Amino acid sequence: MVGGSAKKLGDRDVQGLAESLRELVGMASDCPVAEIRGTDVIESIEHLALEVASLIDEYTGRSFMEHLGKAQIAACQAMVKDLYEGLRTKIIARTANHVKEMQENAKRRDADKLVKDIREWLSAPNTSVNHKSARDICVEGTGSWFAKDEQFLVWLNKPGTTLWIEGGPGFGKTVLFSTTVDGVRKHTGPRGSTCGCAYFYFDGREAGAALEKFETLLRSILAQLCFNQADIPDVMKRLYNVDGKDHPEPTLSQLRTTLEEVLKGFNEVYILIDALDECDLQVELLDWMDSLQLTPQGLHLLATSRPVRIIEERMPNSSHVCIPLTSDLLDNDIKTYVDGHVKASNDLKLLMTKEMKKKLRIRGDGMFRLVAFWINDLKHCFTAEDVTETLERLLTSLNDMYHSMVSRIHLQHLLYTQAIIQWLLFSVWQLTLEEIAVVPCFDFSNGRPVFNKNRCFGNPKAVLDVCGGLVVVSQGRFMLAHLTVKEFLLQQDTASHQ
Repeated sequence: MVGGSAKKLGDRDVQGLAESLRELVGMASDCPVAEIRGTDVIESIEHLALEVASLIDEYTGRSFMEHLGKAQIAACQAMVKDLYEGLRTKIIARTANHVKEMQENAKRRDADKLVKDIREWLSAPNTSVNHKSARDICVEGTGSWFAKDEQFLVWLNKPGTTLWIEGGPGFGKTVLFSTTVDGVRKHTGPRGSTCGCAYFYFDGREAGAALEKFETLLRSILAQLCFNQADIPDVMKRLYNVDGKDHPEPTLSQLRTTLEEVLKGFNEVYILIDALDECDLQVELLDWMDSLQLTPQGLHLLATSRPVRIIEERMPNSSHVCIPLTSDLLDNDIKTYVDGHVKASNDLKLLMTKEMKKKLRIRGDGMFRLVAFWINDLKHCFTAEDVTETLERLLTSLNDMYHSMVSRIHLQHLLYTQAIIQWLLFSVWQLTLEEIAVVPCFDFSNGRPVFNKNRCFGNPKAVLDVCGGLVVVSQGRFMLAHLTVKEFLLQQDTASHQ
């Protein structure tokens, strides 16, 4: 009777142990957190399961109660309880971490969406497009002198001064500017988020183009300084009206004020602006540059321009250093430029002597635009005599150069060229190559426009052949090759109406 009671008691104990283990194993198996699996808790559960299985196997034998007692079962039950609590603690902790990660991811997604929304609303241009265009035409080695210039190094390391690079048309200011941008970005990169850098290229080649607007400059500088930080500055969020439903377009005054506040978030800021003379609101631009000098932050301001009267008159009123691009200063760059292009031509590198290249350099007098035109002419030479004759009749002004380009346009294409140029000069938005290719279809000869689809170019790229060197396609954009082309063409148009 006593033996039967003990056996019955043992059954209940073993059943209870088995149920506890089953619950624990089920809990571990159903655990949704993958990181908990493979931990010491799970390994202990696995070992315990084997031990309990062995114990139950022994229990089914006749001598179980003789060799094993309640103490061993109780020990296993205690171990199950401890493991249960350990597993529960780990699940709670990991679940809390998982919830925290989900909250952080949601916050990050909201922040990314806000950046996207504000970026679209601000509508700042992608300045890297103009930058890449300038870098693509840069010959390696040109402009390297500027990085070693004493005045530049002082500006680079000492805030509070405006560095003004002044040069005539065709002197390579934009390419030199692009080289400087790369150097400054390399200088500021390792200094982290406390040091900002922003740059902008004014571009007046197209009528009404966004890149000649002062407002576009402000939007671009704001975008570069705000979106390269970990968090968008609060002042930018207020300008966007982040908590409101409406996001009105900012005024010039609001853009200026916001930018001044954003600058205060940096220990040092480098702002570089190319072609001040191509800005639509030069007075407002110069006023803004003067106001930046009053900011207490470590501001480094660099600008390039032609020697335009209003800029020359205003610059002396500010703390600035002027570096005029002279032929002497650019002589070595012109040499490097000529050597690079001659070396790249299979014919010219065999035909042109050192004296011939020197003649190009001297006659160029620092004007890259002219030298580029001459080299393009020389590429059509196949004998030393051809080279010599071409060097004897080099054109010495940009106007003469453009007259020569126009004179080479095939008579059959002249009307097409004229129509294309007019659309480029006076279009209210930037035209694509495909749109320009349709321009010849419009016939205005009878006073009223008539569309003739048979005059459409089969291959849009034929536009480049028709217009000679007056136009280029750069980074997918179709435009006049240089601001001086626009000035020449407008000059001719004015002369024809006098």
